[in-house]
Amino acid sequence: MFASLSSLRFKLVFAPMLPSFSFYDILLIICVSLFGTVSSFVRDPQIKAVFATLPVPFSLTWLAVGLPVDCANVVSMFLLLAYVHTTRIAHMKFNVPIIPSIVIGIALYVGVGALIAGRVPQHEWLFDVLCALSVLVGAIMLRTQQYSSGVAYRTPLHPAAKFSAIVFVVIALVSIKKVLQGFAPFFPTMNSVTSYEARHSLPTQCRQIPAFLVAAAPMLWIMRLFEVHLGQSRGVTLLAGVSLYLVVFLPINFWIRRQIVESQRVTK
Repeated sequence: MFASLSSLRFKLVFAPMLPSFSFYDILLIICVSLFGTVSSFVRDPQIKAVFATLPVPFSLTWLAVGLPVDCANVVSMFLLLAYVHTTRIAHMKFNVPIIPSIVIGIALYVGVGALIAGRVPQHEWLFDVLCALSVLVGAIMLRTQQYSSGVAYRTPLHPAAKFSAIVFVVIALVSIKKVLQGFAPFFPTMNSVTSYEARHSLPTQCRQIPAFLVAAAPMLWIMRLFEVHLGQSRGVTLLAGVSLYLVVFLPINFWIRRQIVESQRVTK
């Protein structure tokens, strides 16, 4: 009886403070943690960067948040760009250790995202302009940035330890997704893992984000068209968006790989 009373007291006191997880939240935690664990054991920093920009975390977070695609999603892509460069600059220019550098980058993303979530103007013309701007900025960066192979590195941690660490990151995301609203789907879940695992090749991670900008904008545009204007289900909407993302994203990455090979040939 005493044990039952203690259990009841615990639930009454602490239950309101514990986050409640939906089906999509649990799916997000499990799938992204597994995805991140697998990518952490890849040696090639370019492939790690590709893993970080595949739309797996976005898809599951978008389903978990439950909001339609809008201008906030597009703005959050530029926040992700700011995250990777903030982390790189803090670590490589100011010699801040990698974990505090990642925390600084995430704090920037969360701080700005939470501040303007729900305040981003929602106009169709603005959504179209932001998508076009994303493609333009990404294309310019792809054409002007320099390419290199980076430093190969594979985590020495046991898979169980790596999986546990990533679980904490994803749970933190799930806990704040209501605050971030439309900024949650592009929260740097995988990119924070990649920043740590590719800490010797942070420029490689930064060079991958323009490919993401070019591919993600049409994905968001077609998803808004399907769900908001055509009234399609979220499943059909997501399938259409991710399919278009891959159609744009994969050829860009083959092109990036050729640029890396060419840069290696020139340096030799």
